[in-house]
Amino acid sequence: MTEGPPNRHRHWLTRASVALAILPLIATACGNSGTAPAAVPGVTNQSIKIGTNNALTGPTASACKPVSDGSAAWYDEVNSKGGIHGRKVSVDLLDDGNQAPNAVANIRQLMSDNVFAVVGGCGTAGAVAIAPVAQANSIPYMFPYAAVTTLYTPPLHNVFMVIPAYSDQIKALLEYELPKLPKGNVMLVTNETPGYQDSGTNAEAATNAVGDTWLGYDHFPLGTTSYGAEAIKIAHLKVDYLAMPMGIADGALLSKALADTGYMPSTVIGNSVVASDQFLSPGGYLLGDHLITGSPQTLASAPQGAECANVLTSHGVAINSYSMYGCAVAHIFTNALNTEGSNLTRGGLISALESMRNVNIPGLAPVSFSPSNHLGVAANKMLLFKIEPGTKTLQQVGAM
Repeated sequence: MTEGPPNRHRHWLTRASVALAILPLIATACGNSGTAPAAVPGVTNQSIKIGTNNALTGPTASACKPVSDGSAAWYDEVNSKGGIHGRKVSVDLLDDGNQAPNAVANIRQLMSDNVFAVVGGCGTAGAVAIAPVAQANSIPYMFPYAAVTTLYTPPLHNVFMVIPAYSDQIKALLEYELPKLPKGNVMLVTNETPGYQDSGTNAEAATNAVGDTWLGYDHFPLGTTSYGAEAIKIAHLKVDYLAMPMGIADGALLSKALADTGYMPSTVIGNSVVASDQFLSPGGYLLGDHLITGSPQTLASAPQGAECANVLTSHGVAINSYSMYGCAVAHIFTNALNTEGSNLTRGGLISALESMRNVNIPGLAPVSFSPSNHLGVAANKMLLFKIEPGTKTLQQVGAM
C-alpha cells in the first residue's frame, strides 16, 4: 500500500523544549487525528519502533557501543516527557560485530520486524553493506557513525549521513593546513576500511596542489597490533607532515610507536576519529602540539553540547565523543518526527529531513540537508581541534 504524500511545508524545531513537546491541540486544529495509517511500518498510536545496527563486539566495540548508549539515553528522555505526539520510541538493537555479512543479516531481520526506520549505530563496513538493502526496500537509514563517500555521493533517497568520509575529511584538512605550512613532504597512514584508497588519492592531490613532496601512503588492517616498523620508516623518511585517518586503537598505537622512536613529524593531521578521548588516553596524547584534527562534533564539554551531556548524565551514560554523537543523531531523528507531525510516513520523514537548514543540534556543527544533499556536515565545515598543552584533552581552535 502506498503511503500518503509528505507535507512539504516544514518549519524546523530547534529547541529541546519544542522538540520534546506534545502537540495534540495543534494537531487537532490542523485536522490531524493522531492516528497513523495502518500501513506505516513500525508505527502505532502508542509507539514508533525503529532499528539500530551496531558493532557491539569486535575491534570497534569500545567506540561503537557508546553510540547506541547515547541514542538510548535521548529516546528515554523523550519517552519520559510523553514521547513524540504521544508515541514512545522503542529500539531493536542488533550487533554485527563489525562484519558486513552480519550487518546484512541484521537489516533483513529489522525489515522482518517491521521497523519504521534504521537509525544510528556505528561501523563503516556495516553501513556500506546496509545502505543498498535499505535503499532497495525503501527503508530510511539514518546517521550511522560511518564515513565513506558512497553513502552520500550521489545522495541515496533513503540514506542520510552526518559524518563526511574520512577521505573527504583528510582532503579538506590538508587543503586547509598545507598552504599555511612551510614546504615539506607528506605521507599518509591509514586503515583498510571502505574507501581507504580514496584517502591516499585525495592526500596526494592536496599535496601536489601546493607543491609539496608526496611520499605515498601505507595501509594496515584495522586492529593491527604493532606499528613499530611503520614508525621507524616514518622517522627514516623524516616525514614533515603525516596524515593519519586511522581507527582509534590503531592511531593510538602509531602515536606511541612514533614517541618511542624519538621522532615526530612537525604536523600530524587526523580525522574525526582522532578527535576523541578514546584516542587520546591510550597514547594519542603523545602527539602533543603536533596534532591538528577536524570533526563535525563539538567537544563534549562545550556549551553547544550541554543538552546532550545533561541527558547522558541523568540516564547514567558515560560522556564521550561517541555517546554524544549517539545522543545528537537521535535528537535529529526525533526533531524530524516532530516536524513531520502526528501522521507519520517514511516519505514524510525524508521530506522533513530534506527541509533542514543550518540547524543547531547539541554536540554538532550546524546541520543541513536538502533533496540534493544527504550529508549533514560538509568536510569543509568541520571544527578544528588541538591537544591542550600539558594535558590529554582537546581544545577547539577554530572552524574551517
